[in-house]
Amino acid sequence: MGHSVAIAIGVAKVLKASGYAFIPDARVGAQKFHAWASPRFDEVHLLTDDVKPVLLHDVRSLVYDIYERAQDARNFDRLFIYFAGHGVNNGTGQACWLLSKAATLGEAINLTKCREDAVQLWIPHVAFFGDACRDPSHYFIRGFSVFPPVTDPGKTEFTEAEVDTFLATRPGGKAHGMPSAPGEQRKGGYGLYTKYLLNALNGGASDAIEPTPGGVTPHAVISHKLRDHLRIEVPWAAGMYGLVQQPHADACSHWRPNVMAWVQPPGSQPSSPKSGPGTDGPSSPTAPSGHSGGEGPALTASDARKGDPGRPPTAPSGRVGPMGPGSEEPDLLDEFEANRDGAEAALRKLAGSATGISVEGARIIKIQRQKSQHSPYEIVDGSLLMRHTHKKPGPAILQLDRPWRNQTMWSAAAFLPGYTTQMRVGEHGVEHMAYMEEESEIGVLAWATARARWGSLLSDDPWVQAALWQTLNPVLTVLAAHSYQRVGQVRMVRKIYDQLREKGLPVPFDVALIALGNTPSGPHIIPGYPWTIRGWYLLERTQYGKALAKFVEQNLAPSFWTTLLDPSQKVLDELIKRDC
Repeated sequence: MGHSVAIAIGVAKVLKASGYAFIPDARVGAQKFHAWASPRFDEVHLLTDDVKPVLLHDVRSLVYDIYERAQDARNFDRLFIYFAGHGVNNGTGQACWLLSKAATLGEAINLTKCREDAVQLWIPHVAFFGDACRDPSHYFIRGFSVFPPVTDPGKTEFTEAEVDTFLATRPGGKAHGMPSAPGEQRKGGYGLYTKYLLNALNGGASDAIEPTPGGVTPHAVISHKLRDHLRIEVPWAAGMYGLVQQPHADACSHWRPNVMAWVQPPGSQPSSPKSGPGTDGPSSPTAPSGHSGGEGPALTASDARKGDPGRPPTAPSGRVGPMGPGSEEPDLLDEFEANRDGAEAALRKLAGSATGISVEGARIIKIQRQKSQHSPYEIVDGSLLMRHTHKKPGPAILQLDRPWRNQTMWSAAAFLPGYTTQMRVGEHGVEHMAYMEEESEIGVLAWATARARWGSLLSDDPWVQAALWQTLNPVLTVLAAHSYQRVGQVRMVRKIYDQLREKGLPVPFDVALIALGNTPSGPHIIPGYPWTIRGWYLLERTQYGKALAKFVEQNLAPSFWTTLLDPSQKVLDELIKRDC
């Protein structure tokens, strides 16, 4: 086996100006992970704020050093990074881990950016573990990557890493510190997620283990089995206290890189059958995550509970079939299901116009577009109607009547011949966008957008893949491209790009940006700027897109699709003139 590295980070204190509390056991969670990793990894690093603040520079310097050594040696196998402490969502559905000076300097680790950069490491398997809340941030915290940026992914020769992410909760949720026994006050206790995580990694959960013929040991904890185990155990344990905590994992790696831990056969673990997830036996160390301290309740082992814990929870009613089995965000899906009628009504209303833009949750009050686009239009009831067929695709920026923190919102969109554009505007900007033909499957688009917003769109889902390759809808291609890029499968994005070109269809800017690895241009690319917020983060790493991204990013709203806040006329002109 090659060289393996583990990094454990525990940040207990963030300055009070941030509004976040002190977490006394964040460093303890990191120490527990460090203790677990020490006998299993060749190199283990521990960063906690016991002695001095944990700064972005410290973490980045460490990761850069590992990257350079991996690039030189080419014999590194895996890199695991664990974090315990404060976490937020930065408004675009991205998880940020707050470091010691998050309040004064905005220092935070942006997990989404780290994942995007980690695919270029000379390490086959990278995994992130986070025991932190994912509350919406009261501050616009973007966070930074601690990995070297992908400078030219289209030309750089490297082995694309497989990246797994295991987080304590979904966006908007809290990672709870649990009391010492059921019925007690919610104070003291331990970090529930890390406790179950380390119990499984130590071999204490049989449903997370798989036989591994030819492996280092006969059995191993496998990424997708660990994901399914935590999805069942963590909500069940939280429910004992009337709390809700649903972990979120992207288990993307495959055998062999997907081994999270080599373990002995379950029957050979002396205390495994008796020690449940909450017992402090050799296979189940107490591991506070950094939320509070103390002992956990002696919970019944998962294998002894009634029912079949190895089977995922039953999917919500109405979610099996076209919506895909076991959909993970029933509340969001219900919201988009309710939106279906509005989307279909928009299609009917705009049926007489080959091109139009309908908005829900706001109204269009003004449009900014190139003067060369002479097609007449009118704004009716907050929607935009083209009076004649619009033959040339092009960008448009729409002023909306819905403000965000007293700032005017402008949505970046595009006129696509033969498509009706339907947008849903939420509190922070455009959350859902669909470029639809009359026979478009609205449910597919809504489902994919909901999953992509929370970072859980599975690009290998056969239902989404079928819709992608059958329709090549612009929205689906953008969402799929970002999903593939996030897990390091850029070659699949190039396949999408080639298919669009072969069929003579317009190529969304985001798809071309990821597929080509540089700032795209040409008559087949529309529009001349990214459609998603994540696209701007990728564009700023290209040679010619850096200036444009810097020019625009100060106006970006924390939306999913590109929404601008009080952009100057100079910014609007700069974007609109980029009509490829």
